[in-house]
Amino acid sequence: MGNEGELRGKGVWLLYSRNVDLAIEMAFAIGATHIFYKTGDRGMFFVDAARRVYRRVREAGLVPFAWTFIYCDDPNAEAEVAIQSMRVGYEGVIFDV
Repeated sequence: MGNEGELRGKGVWLLYSRNVDLAIEMAFAIGATHIFYKTGDRGMFFVDAARRVYRRVREAGLVPFAWTFIYCDDPNAEAEVAIQSMRVGYEGVIFDV
C-alpha cells in the first residue's frame, strides 16, 4: 500500500458480518490489502457487527473500510453512519449512491 490513508490495490466487499472469515480468506487468496464492510443502511449503524468486523480485519493485518448505501431520504442519519464508522476506526467510508 502507498501512503497512509491512500487506497490502492485490491479489496474484498463484505455484506454480512457472519462472512468476515471468508472475506479475509478471499483477500489473502487474491492478494487484497483491504476489506469493505457494510457498516449501516438507511441511517442505521450496525455497531456490534461493525466493531467485530473491524477487529477481525485488523487482526488479519488487512485494512478495514466502511461502506454504506445512500438513499438520500435521511441525509443526517446517513452521515451519522459514516461518523460512527470512523469512530470505530475504519480507515475511510465509501458511499454507494
